[in-house]
Amino acid sequence: MRGKTDSLFYDRIAECKSKDGSNFWLDTCGEIRITYKGEEYTGGSLGGKIPFDELNDKKLANEVEFENNDWFEVFTDSDFDLGDGYIAHDYDGAIGSLKDAVKDYEKEQEDE
Repeated sequence: MRGKTDSLFYDRIAECKSKDGSNFWLDTCGEIRITYKGEEYTGGSLGGKIPFDELNDKKLANEVEFENNDWFEVFTDSDFDLGDGYIAHDYDGAIGSLKDAVKDYEKEQEDE
């Protein structure tokens, strides 16, 4: 989605498998509190009340006030310790974090 890099626009955005079949995926995390046109929205009350399909990063900066923001985070079903190293605040960074996590996991598996 061009012009929509903020994690606000997405849910689970990507999934992949490592060479050994372990699953890795990107999800959005965090609490969202938004003021839009004078009304405050949180979490589940966002649905249908803010026209996200009409917004983009530029409009978010000008029309939406965030009290908290969300982020992208990598998750896995393997025993690989993701720590805090695979978190990103924009789409491109998130895709890079997912690739890095799988690459680091596979390197760790080779070294064992």
